[in-house]
Amino acid sequence: TSDGEPPYRLLSLVPIAFAVSGFASLSYELLWTRILVYFLGVQAHAYTIMLMTFLFGIAAGSIFFARISDKVRDNLYLFGIVEILIGLFSIAGLFTMGRLYSLSDYLRMSGLIKTWWHYAGGRFIIAAAFMFLPTFLIGGTFPIVSRIVVTNLQKVSGSVGKIYALNTIGGILGSVITGFFFLPLLGVRNSVLVVVSLNLVLGFLLVLG
Repeated sequence: TSDGEPPYRLLSLVPIAFAVSGFASLSYELLWTRILVYFLGVQAHAYTIMLMTFLFGIAAGSIFFARISDKVRDNLYLFGIVEILIGLFSIAGLFTMGRLYSLSDYLRMSGLIKTWWHYAGGRFIIAAAFMFLPTFLIGGTFPIVSRIVVTNLQKVSGSVGKIYALNTIGGILGSVITGFFFLPLLGVRNSVLVVVSLNLVLGFLLVLG
């Protein structure tokens, strides 16, 4: 637009985009859990470590991008770039699966693991190596979208609460559809590729729109 502000058609896409982002995020959590169970085991504490890594990445990303979003001139563009990067790093994760076996074997045979806490720390390293970067970026979407909504509150219907509600609904649908449809019909790898395509399409719509 003439005043440098994002066009309304892009701003009106933000609620849908954030819902799709929530769908993808919870889908990834479910898919990454299925992948990492081969390296971390099926014990209750293994799932706790995976969830802790996921939430740690989101928290770190939220803190980092909360500062960045206040300084960036075009947060819609930043939102698009972050979505694209989430997709690319998630694809990269598929190619690092083989290296996780090597890392797991190294930690087991190195003699460094002498206590349960060493064991838990090693499992955390494996989980972080696989999903810290994408979860860091996922966490970044929250402050970015909040900044977009606050800055353009009169131009976008709804409030921050409604935006986050849509993200939560998207997350619920992501976990249900991925668990009951994607995984049984497509398998883990193809399911990841489907979700990655959502991030990439969404990201390019925001960047190029």
